[in-house]
Amino acid sequence: MFNEHESYTKPVWDGGLIVAETFWPIHQPGESGEIAVTLLNDIAKVIEVRRADRSEVFTEGRDFAVRDGKLVIPEGSRIRVMAWEEYNTAEPDNFGFRCSTGGYLLFGEGNVFHRLQYEITYEAASNTFDGHYRPEASPLLTKSRAILDSHARPLKLAFFGDSITYGCNASGLGAGVPPFMPVYPKLASEELERRGYAIHYRNPSVGGKNAHWGKNVAAKAVGEFAPDLCVIAFGMNDASGKRPPEDFIGDIKSIIDTVRAGNPAAEFIL
Repeated sequence: MFNEHESYTKPVWDGGLIVAETFWPIHQPGESGEIAVTLLNDIAKVIEVRRADRSEVFTEGRDFAVRDGKLVIPEGSRIRVMAWEEYNTAEPDNFGFRCSTGGYLLFGEGNVFHRLQYEITYEAASNTFDGHYRPEASPLLTKSRAILDSHARPLKLAFFGDSITYGCNASGLGAGVPPFMPVYPKLASEELERRGYAIHYRNPSVGGKNAHWGKNVAAKAVGEFAPDLCVIAFGMNDASGKRPPEDFIGDIKSIIDTVRAGNPAAEFIL
């Protein structure tokens, strides 16, 4: 069920049916036994709970229950709850990141997290999304919307960032496991095309890079493309590299200036 990509691009603020929300149950320090998982919304009815790689489907009443809108995982469930000591280890495991409170947080590329995560599809009892998006009042991206709605030409859409935007953890690229989803930039582009819009897509992202690298290659990577809408998605490697915020901000502004040199009307998502 839910194999169509469009089911994964439904806005989270719409409520109703929530498809394949991921969760990774981890006990807090000193905890064991039953655990209650808080999701984006309270649960009215569970449709399905399964492993993120689609290898196993779980049974309500045996592997999980719903209590006060939360997903409850009892002792003895086939849904594995990770011990805190596995998640926050004394010594780094593979690519573990040092934690500010001590130890190292588990990390890995490829299918590491797909093997540990689960998905739940459910009917929401309430919509607790507290973001700031208000479609009825949003004045954002008016130029890009005008190009799409005119159908006069394709929207030139660029994504420029690090390994996340390249797709190193996408199940269809870096992980190579079901459900074999495309990278999120391609998924967004496909959704716009599904809605009848013409898209000219580019994604020159490279894993392990930061905004300073982006600044230095921006002219060739995205400037020559002259996108109408450019998603700039650096930051993870800047943060882990402890780059000064003012340097990061300056690099992002430089990328914006480079894109605008080729298309003064360009719009941006950061």
